[in-house]
Amino acid sequence: SVNTTTYDFGVVAVSSTTNSTNTMFAITNLSTVQTDQTIYVTSNWTGGAGWTHSDTATAGADTAGMKAIRGGDIIVKTSPAPNFLYENCAAATNYTFGLSLLAPTSFTDGVQKAVTVRVSAAAG
Repeated sequence: SVNTTTYDFGVVAVSSTTNSTNTMFAITNLSTVQTDQTIYVTSNWTGGAGWTHSDTATAGADTAGMKAIRGGDIIVKTSPAPNFLYENCAAATNYTFGLSLLAPTSFTDGVQKAVTVRVSAAAG
């Protein structure tokens, strides 16, 4: 489980990088086995004109990127090919991470955007 289920980056400027704190999201790991935990977004950004989500965390026109911050930057890609947030996580190991938003180099509107970020665990 995670302690924070929503997060608002606030107003973002064109070509900016906005970070949460590195400990914003705390994972409580109740697993009794070692797991491989992945992080991904479920779709493109919604709201108004929407943004495309970059699987390389490279911002562009109406294209945003995202990285997870946990002992280094981890590109947050779209499913079905997510990156590991914590590979070989020992049973019952709790940890924290942050998120970094790489805003588009230009965008069509100023409407609030939303995206769903998921963390999944599988025995590993």
